[in-house]
Amino acid sequence: MLKTMLTSRNLLVLCVIFIAGCGNNQKAAADDKNLWKQEIKCGDTRYQITSECVASGSNFELNTCKKQTLTQMNINKTIALPNPSKADAKGIAKAGNAGRLFVISWLCEAKGSDQYLQLEYDVGTGREEYDEYYESYDKNLSPLHLTNKQLSDELLMKFIGSKSISVKSIMPLQEETK
Repeated sequence: MLKTMLTSRNLLVLCVIFIAGCGNNQKAAADDKNLWKQEIKCGDTRYQITSECVASGSNFELNTCKKQTLTQMNINKTIALPNPSKADAKGIAKAGNAGRLFVISWLCEAKGSDQYLQLEYDVGTGREEYDEYYESYDKNLSPLHLTNKQLSDELLMKFIGSKSISVKSIMPLQEETK
C-alpha cells in the first residue's frame, strides 16, 4: 500500500510539473506572437528589426511596444535601438521620450560603393522636438553619428525626401485590424 501511495504521489507530482510546464510553453508561444520581425536587405547586407509590441486593435490607437533590436544577419550581431548621440539622448530624455522612440520606417542609401541603413523613429504623438529621430548605420551596425557625422547628416537630408518602407511597431497599421 505504501508503494502504491508513493507511486500515486509521484504520478501526481509529475502531472503538476507537466501542467506547469505546458503553461510556461503557452506563455512562451504568446510572447513569440508579440515579436514582430522584419527583414531588410541593403546590397549584400541583411538586417532584421525585431519589435516587441502588442497590437492596439485599432487604426486610431498606437500599438504598445517595449523594445526593438536590430540584427545584422551576415555577422549575427544584435544591438538595442535607438542609439542616439549623447547630446540627442539628453534632448530625448528632456522631451520625455526616452524609451518611447520606435523605428517606424527604413531606407537603404548608397554612398559610393557602400550601403547604409537609415532608420526613422517616432513616438506617435505629434511633431515636437525629439518626437522623431533618425539614425544611419554602416554594415557593422556602427551608428554613423559616431563614426562620420558629416555623412550621417548628408544621408539624413536624402532620407527626409525619399520614400521609406514602413516597419510594424508603434504606429497602427491597416493590416492589423483585418
